[in-house]
Amino acid sequence: MARMLSCLRGFLLGFVVVLGFSGAIVATGSGVFLYQLHEYSLLTPTGVDGPPATLLGLGLLTCVLAWFIWQFDYSSKSQVISLAALITIVGLIEAGVGIWALVRHQETYKLPDKLVQKAVVALNDPKSEDIWHRMHVRLNCCGVNGASEDFRQHHKHVPWSCCYEPTEVEDDRKKCERGCLHPMIHRTQSTLLYVFLLALGSVVLKACIVSVAWCYAKAIMEGMERRRKEITTAAAAAARASSIEEQRNSANLSPLVEKSRMRTP
Repeated sequence: MARMLSCLRGFLLGFVVVLGFSGAIVATGSGVFLYQLHEYSLLTPTGVDGPPATLLGLGLLTCVLAWFIWQFDYSSKSQVISLAALITIVGLIEAGVGIWALVRHQETYKLPDKLVQKAVVALNDPKSEDIWHRMHVRLNCCGVNGASEDFRQHHKHVPWSCCYEPTEVEDDRKKCERGCLHPMIHRTQSTLLYVFLLALGSVVLKACIVSVAWCYAKAIMEGMERRRKEITTAAAAAARASSIEEQRNSANLSPLVEKSRMRTP
């Protein structure tokens, strides 16, 4: 029993260390996804940054929680149950965040018309020029709906970054008709899907930790019950032995008492 408790305690401590590292990974990954959603905010729907932002906070909370749990000595059942309860609460919140990200993923199939119109207007904004160039180069697209619709119809110069390919000729890359609207939608959906998978992985890890914690708590309870039974059995045996000894003493004293009574005139 003692060996099993030691093994479970070792597993639990190992999982607590992994919990701290997983919190750091979740926080870092959520921060990266949050940056990706804000990087091209011109074509990013509102409200999609909620899941990664919440998951970022939960990742930091997990790191603090792991440090707090590390201070336990795991000698009592109440400590282990508190550990399991805290991790369960954080895991349930992360599960909710994952579902939230999945719902937002399903809703991001089409951008609102106001957002699209705002992005079209931003094509002529000098402040947004760097964002558009970066979007054109990285996503290999041009404007919102393509070069013809956004630039040529309005007799505007097609930006150099549109559908940029270093090996192509200047005239060829200016003919790009691939807008950035649909690539950005797919990019946002992919980011939200990654947020869901990150939350799912964290929830699975916490479920493993909670399982080990409950096994450890159960082992502690069984050990306490076994010790209680041993103490009760030992006390009963001692009481039985004492009773037998008293009976023997009384049996040995009875003839002597009778003899003393007979000798007394």
